Amino acid sequence: MAKRTAKNTGDQRSKALASIWTGALAMLALCIPLCAVLRSPMIPIVVIIGTALLSLYVWNSGEKRANGLEADALRAKIKELEERLSNVEVINRFEDRLAEKQVRQAAQRAELLEEAARAPVPERS
Repeated sequence: MAKRTAKNTGDQRSKALASIWTGALAMLALCIPLCAVLRSPMIPIVVIIGTALLSLYVWNSGEKRANGLEADALRAKIKELEERLSNVEVINRFEDRLAEKQVRQAAQRAELLEEAARAPVPERS
């Protein structure tokens, strides 16, 4: 399940990056005439730097979200395993008590048989 979530996060990041860079290309297309009029290359440089920074932010935030989802999945798995372990411990204690009870009953039967074997047998006439 964690892999599926990480894959979806990657798709969302790709879509976000595609729309960011599409907008940046449109802004760059508008900046070309402005650069000629203003005689300054600062506008396209600012657009490219801003787009690159936004892309880094989107990419890193998606990784954090994916890692958070994986951590949540691992926490849920750990909780499930702890519950299963506690169930196994309860079953083990029950089986130990049952085995002890059976051993005591077998010992009592053995004592009764020994007593019966030691007891004098009445003679039949």
